[in-house]
Amino acid sequence: MPISGSSGPIFGFIGILTFLAVRYFDRISANDKRFTVMMLLIGCVSTFLIPSVVISVNLGGFFGGILVAFIDSLFKEEKVQTTE
Repeated sequence: MPISGSSGPIFGFIGILTFLAVRYFDRISANDKRFTVMMLLIGCVSTFLIPSVVISVNLGGFFGGILVAFIDSLFKEEKVQTTE
């Protein structure tokens, strides 16, 4: 059976959100934290409840998103706001 669908990129997006939520935990709003947790929960539940979902694609997308966000963060300067 061929593997196709959009769950890999969607889990990549969830991985990016998770990385950013952990890295900037003190800077993001409570709504953004709730949204990230909800996306993780919905993704995990749908992965194990829908029988035709290939778990390796979802895990690959999730960890790929974390990796992309981590690599991106290495090349960005941290901008610090100062008050005068």
